[in-house]
Amino acid sequence: MSEKRSSILHSVGDNGVGDSPRGKTFGKKGIYLLPNLVAAGALFAGFYAIIAAMSGDFLPAIYATLLAMFLDTADGRIARVTATESEFGAQFDSLSDMVAFGVAPAVLAFSWSLSTLGQIGWIVSVSYTHLRAHETDSYLVCRLLLE
Repeated sequence: MSEKRSSILHSVGDNGVGDSPRGKTFGKKGIYLLPNLVAAGALFAGFYAIIAAMSGDFLPAIYATLLAMFLDTADGRIARVTATESEFGAQFDSLSDMVAFGVAPAVLAFSWSLSTLGQIGWIVSVSYTHLRAHETDSYLVCRLLLE
């Protein structure tokens, strides 16, 4: 493995070292840069989708949400392939998911058509966001119980 690639995969901070399932040695705990940079990209795409939807630029908002979907898939795969999964990464990914797939679609739908319904449109948008947050929370609780 090249020196440059090796430095990207190791955790940030002084933590213990353990063996990964793939036989390579990585830090046991820590914040891993590569998958979290991809998750940060998904978070940024979701935030951009919110800003674009609020500005009335609906097509760029849709593209940003699709980009966030691609990046969300990529960050999990990168973490598993490189054996750099961490608790921080799981929490950060959930935050990114909430912004990109909870708040951004609700703001997009409200800005595009639900705003004409007044308070009912607002309630529908907030309800979607609330249900998405509950789904993310349920996923995290199940994951913690299975560990």
